[in-house]
Amino acid sequence: MTLVPRRGEDSIPFRATRARVDVDRIVSNLAAIRKRVARAQVMPVVKANAYGHGAPAVALALERAGADGLCVALLEEGVELRRCGVACPILLIGPLAPGQIGPAIDERLTPTVYRPDLLEPVEAAGRRLGRPAGFQLKLDTGMSRLGVSARDLPVLIDRIALSRYMRLEGVYSSLACADQPENPINARQVALFEESLAALSARGISAGVRHLANSAAIAFLPKTVYDAVRPGILIYGVPPSTGFDDTLVHPALSLHSEVVQARDVPAGAAVGYAATFRTEAPRRLATIPAGYDDGLMRSLSNRGCVLVNGRRAPLAGRISMDLAVADVTGCGDVKPGDEVVLIGAQGSEQLTAWEVSESAGTIPWELLCRIGGRVPRDYYEGGKITGRWSRWQRS
Repeated sequence: MTLVPRRGEDSIPFRATRARVDVDRIVSNLAAIRKRVARAQVMPVVKANAYGHGAPAVALALERAGADGLCVALLEEGVELRRCGVACPILLIGPLAPGQIGPAIDERLTPTVYRPDLLEPVEAAGRRLGRPAGFQLKLDTGMSRLGVSARDLPVLIDRIALSRYMRLEGVYSSLACADQPENPINARQVALFEESLAALSARGISAGVRHLANSAAIAFLPKTVYDAVRPGILIYGVPPSTGFDDTLVHPALSLHSEVVQARDVPAGAAVGYAATFRTEAPRRLATIPAGYDDGLMRSLSNRGCVLVNGRRAPLAGRISMDLAVADVTGCGDVKPGDEVVLIGAQGSEQLTAWEVSESAGTIPWELLCRIGGRVPRDYYEGGKITGRWSRWQRS
C-alpha cells in the first residue's frame, strides 16, 4: 500500500466511501506545535498508518515541512517509510525482538532498548558495522508497561559505559496521566525520569535527546517539554482531550460516502441484522455503502448519526461490515448519489472525531485507526487532490 499519483489511466472506479486528508492542515498543525514548544525538536508519531491517515503521504509531508524526525511502533512501519523515500530520523518506539534490532539499524532506523539484554544485539550490530550503533533508551517511570526499570538501570549503565560499539542517542518515557495535569502521578514520573538522567550523567554518559511529552503533555504540561516532543493525535488536528483549546490545531481527516438507495417504509419496518430497529411511523431510509471495516463502528448502531444535506440523520439498525442505514426523513429530498459525511463537516453541521467516538463508546485514537485499508485516502493540497493512498491502486 503506497502513495501514488492520481492519474486517469491508473485509476479504477472506487466506491464513494473514502477519507479526505488535508495535507495543508497537517503541515499547519506541525507549525503550531513547533511554535508552542519553542526550541524543542518535534518528532510526530506516524504509527498505525499515521493514525489512519496513511503513513507514507503523511510522513513525506511532515519531512518536507521540517519535522526533526518521526516515530513509529513497528520495524515494518519504519521500513515502509524508508521504501517510500523518507530520509529523516525514524525512532522505533515499539518493542523489538532481539533479532529485529540488527535489521532496524541496517535500515537507518533507531531501535529502542527497553530491557538490558537488548543491548547485546545493538552492540553486535556495531561490531559488524565497525562503528557505534545508535539506539534510544526507554525508561519505565510508572506505567509498568514497557521500559527499563529503576532497578535494572545500573546494570544497563555499566554495559553502555564499557562498550565502544553502542551510542546512546536519546532517553525517553511515557506519561500515564498527561491529560490530567493535576494528577500527582505526573510529578512522580518526572522525578523518576530526572533521577535516571542524573544516574547516566554521573557515569559520564550523555543522554542525547531527552523526551517525555506526548500530545496531552504538549497541551497541559509545558514543564515536561525537554529536548523533543512526540505529538501524535495533535498532529492530525484532534485535541488530546475535550478540555483542550482546539483552536491550536485543525482536523485533517474527514470521512465521506454517498447514498446508494433511498426508500420510504411504513411503520413497523425492521432495519438491519437482528431487526434491532423498527420504525414507529412512516420513514425515509437511506442505505450507505460503509460499515465497520470502513470506520463506521458497530457500536454506533442505533446511537450515532451521519450528515446528509447538511442535517443530522440518525443511524437506524445494526451497522454491518459493508452497509449502514440512516433515517433521512428530516433531510429533504434524499436520493442516490447524495453525499454522506461520517466524520467531518457538511454545511453548518459537524461531526468531530470526539463526538463520533464518544457516541461509539471509545476514543478518537481508536476511531481513526479503525478506518480500514479498503478506504482510499485522497490527499488535498491547496484545495486540490494531489495524491491517493489505496490498497486497490495500481502502482
